[in-house]
Amino acid sequence: MNGEFDHLNEDEFNELKRTFFSQSHEILEEIQDSALRLEMKPEDDGEIKLLQRSFHTLKGDSNSMALSGISTICHRVEDVLTDLQNKTRKADPRTISMILKSVDIIDRLLREAEETGSEGEIEEAVSMIEKFAGTEDSDDKREAGQNGYTEYQVLEFESAEKYGMKLFEAEAVFDPMCKEKSVGAFMINEKIRSLGQIIRVTPDDNSEEIEKVDRFKVLFSTEEELEGLGDRIGVVGITSEVIISIFTPPKAAEVTVSKVAGQKSELLRIEASRVDNIMDLTGELIIGRSILEQITRDIDAGNFMSDLNERLSELNTYFGKSISGLQRGIMKMRMVRINAIFRKFPRIVRELSASKGKQIKLEFYGQDTELDKGIVDSLGEPLIHIIRNAIDHGIESVDRRRELGKPGTGTLTLNAYHEAAKIVIEISDDGQGIDGEKLKRLAREKGYISEEDCERMSDKEAFDLMFMAGLSSADSVSEISGRGIGMDAVRIAVENMKGTIDIESEKNVGTTFRLRLPLTLAVLKGLLVEVSGRRYAVPIPAVIEVGRIMVDELDSVEGREVLRLRDQTISVVRLDELFELGRSDSKKKFMLILGIGSKRACVLVDDLIGQQELVIKPVDRDYTQTDLLSGASVLGDGSVVFILDAPAIFRKAIAMEKGKIRR
Repeated sequence: MNGEFDHLNEDEFNELKRTFFSQSHEILEEIQDSALRLEMKPEDDGEIKLLQRSFHTLKGDSNSMALSGISTICHRVEDVLTDLQNKTRKADPRTISMILKSVDIIDRLLREAEETGSEGEIEEAVSMIEKFAGTEDSDDKREAGQNGYTEYQVLEFESAEKYGMKLFEAEAVFDPMCKEKSVGAFMINEKIRSLGQIIRVTPDDNSEEIEKVDRFKVLFSTEEELEGLGDRIGVVGITSEVIISIFTPPKAAEVTVSKVAGQKSELLRIEASRVDNIMDLTGELIIGRSILEQITRDIDAGNFMSDLNERLSELNTYFGKSISGLQRGIMKMRMVRINAIFRKFPRIVRELSASKGKQIKLEFYGQDTELDKGIVDSLGEPLIHIIRNAIDHGIESVDRRRELGKPGTGTLTLNAYHEAAKIVIEISDDGQGIDGEKLKRLAREKGYISEEDCERMSDKEAFDLMFMAGLSSADSVSEISGRGIGMDAVRIAVENMKGTIDIESEKNVGTTFRLRLPLTLAVLKGLLVEVSGRRYAVPIPAVIEVGRIMVDELDSVEGREVLRLRDQTISVVRLDELFELGRSDSKKKFMLILGIGSKRACVLVDDLIGQQELVIKPVDRDYTQTDLLSGASVLGDGSVVFILDAPAIFRKAIAMEKGKIRR
C-alpha cells in the first residue's frame, strides 16, 4: 500500500483505486474531446488551458497512486502544451495526433495497472513525445509510427478476425522502366481493392514520396488464399516483383490506439437529487411495512376488524404507488446521456476520413437524450459499423462530390430523440445513397429472392435486403460494405437490444439509418395471450393491431397461410404449431399484427388475457431449445410466462415464405 494512504484499510484503499481509475478514464475522454476541438480552432487559448489543467490533474493523481510512468508522460505533454500557449508551436494535425496517441498509451497503462497492479513500459511514449518536440517539421504521415496503428486500422484487424478474413502484406517492387510510380501504385492498389480491403499503404500512393522509392507496401484483408496472390496483383511494366507475406496483427497491449469506444464502465455517476428521491421512496416503504405489521398484530391479538378488507386495499394501493415510484426512480438512476457514446466518434471519424482521403464534418443533435446504461454499453459497436460504412461507401470523394455540385466536405449527422416509450437514433450522411435496383439484382443472383419478388419489391423493402447475411461481400455494391462486414451484424446487435432498424435513402442525396430502442432492457409492457392452454407475453411496442378473425377467412398462397388485410398480404404464424403444442380446434382466433419497420406478420392466438408490466428474466437456452423467446417473467400468481421475441418470429415467417422450413 502506498505510504500516503497507510491510514486506510484495504477496503477503503480499493475503493479509492476504483475511484481513481474511473476518474482518470473520464479525464482522458475530456482530453480527447478538447484536443479534437482544438484541431478545429487552433488559436483557442481556452482549449489549450483546459488541456493543461487536465494533464496536470492526471499527473498529480497518478503520482499519488505511485504510477510514476503515467505522471512522466503527462509531464512531457505539458511541455508541448506550454509551447502551444507561448505560440512557439502550432496546434496542427500532427500536434493533435501526438496528444491523441499519448491518450491512447496512458489509457493502455491505466488498464494494465487496473488489471495487474503495475503499469507497463513507457519508453515508447516518452520517445515519441521527445522525438516530436525535437523534430517539429517531420512528415505528418509518420504520426502512427512504424509499429503504431490508427483507430481505423485496428478496427480492420478486429473485423478480419471476426469475419474470417485473412491479412496479407504485399511488397510491390517497381520495374526500373516505370516512370510514373504514383500511377503504377494506383493501378496495383485497384487490383488489391478488387480482392479485398486495403488497410494501410506505405508510403502513401498520393504523396510525393512514392516517386522516390523503389518499392511500397500494402496491408490488406481478403478472403483469397495466399497461393498465386502475387501474380494477380503484379502489373507488367509496373512491377518487377510482388512479395506476399502473411500479416499477424499486434497483440492488444502492443496497439497504441484508443479503445475507449468499446469499454464498459463499472461505475455510474448519479445526481444527488435522484439518490435523495430513492431515499424518500424507501422511507415510504418503511411506513407501509409499519402499517402492515400493525394489521398483523391486530389479527394475532384476535381483534375483530370490520374494516380489514378496506385497510388491506388501501395498503395495497399505498405499496403499489410507492413501488412504482421506486421503480421509476431506479430506472432514472440508470439513465445516462447518449453523449457518453457520441463523444467517442469524432476521433474515429477523424481516423477513418483521413485513411480514405475524404473530408467529413461530423454533427451532433440530441446529445442530452437519456437512455439506460445497459443499452449505452451495447450501442457502440453497431453505431461504429454504420459510421464506417457511411464514410467508406456512402460519402463520395472530394472530386466526385464537386462533380455532383455538392460541397467537397461531406456531412455525417448523429441525432437522438425520444419517441413515445422509445429512443430513436439516426445516423445520416449526404452521400451517394443506396441503389435499390442493384440490391435487388444482387439478392436475386444470390438466390435470396425470386424474380417475382424482385419485380414487386419497393425500394424501401429492397433496402432491408442489405441486412441479409452474406449479401454484403466483396462482390456486392460498394454502398453496402464490400469488406466482409455484413450489416446483418448490426441488425442482430440492435435486435438483441429489443430494438429495430430501418433505412431511408435517396440516390445522390444521402442515407439515414434509424434505430428505435427501448428506454430500458429490464422492464417491458407485455400483452398476455393464451395458446393451447399456455400463456405467453408479446411486447406491446411490437403490436400494431389486434382483432378477431375466423380461421376460414384466411387465404392460402403456395401452400402457406396468409391474411388479406386491406391492401396487404401478411404471412400468418401459428404459435401453437411453432411451439409444437398441437393445433387448437377453435375456429375463432385473435390476430396480432406485429410490425418491425415496414414488415408485418400475423400471429394467431386463442385468447387475450390483458396487458401487464413485466420484469424480464433471462432464459436458459439449454432448456428452452428455441430462439423464439427473449426472456421470461413471473406473474402475480407465481406462474412463469415466456416473452416472445418479435424479431425472431419475423425471421421465422420470412423463412416459411421462402419455403426454407416447414410449419
